[in-house]
Amino acid sequence: MDTTDDIKDIWEEGYFRLFISHSSDYKEIANSLKDQLRYHHISAFVAHQDINPTEEWENVIFLALKSCDALAAILTTTFHQSYWTDQEIGICIGMNKLILPLKLGIDPYGFIGKYQAFQIDRVPYQIICSNIYEIIKKNKLTEFKITEALVHAFENAFSFDNAKNLLSEIEGIKYLPEELICKIEKARESNIDISRLYPIYQTRIDALINKHRNIASDNIPF
Repeated sequence: MDTTDDIKDIWEEGYFRLFISHSSDYKEIANSLKDQLRYHHISAFVAHQDINPTEEWENVIFLALKSCDALAAILTTTFHQSYWTDQEIGICIGMNKLILPLKLGIDPYGFIGKYQAFQIDRVPYQIICSNIYEIIKKNKLTEFKITEALVHAFENAFSFDNAKNLLSEIEGIKYLPEELICKIEKARESNIDISRLYPIYQTRIDALINKHRNIASDNIPF
């Protein structure tokens, strides 16, 4: 049976969960993406790096697939040769999760042929990760989860500038449910860096809260 502790061992708490599917030949690219994605509030699972050798690795991979919010597939010439990559994609398609094809040598094929890939060859990792973040924010399957991650980061802002930057990101979100609005309200009192921010940005925070509380319930997109 899956437990909360099992999942905590796989994902960073409060982050969006992205499973990165790749062939072993391209593990360095997967690692680099994992590192950069943290700046966008995304925790990435890279099997060869994140699985303890003493664990039953098939069970860990399956749990990561079940609990992820989306999957990114690094489509290389050796991708299809792996025994596992096609199965990883198939599981996520069956669970109606967003698939992000990252083209590095081959086009999406089979059931992911309908997904639009973006070319990552010779593209800086920062730009690739920014593109992944923007797609996740705009897709109906993932927009709520990334919004949760943003608000969680705001609650736990570690500096004045961090809180200010996160507020600007949250202002770009098209809908905030009441549970997340309440977290923002509490955070401005409990987090010292947000408390320092509040007198300066009081009008913006109040406008953000009022805007989303006035959205009619029949327009909720989640």
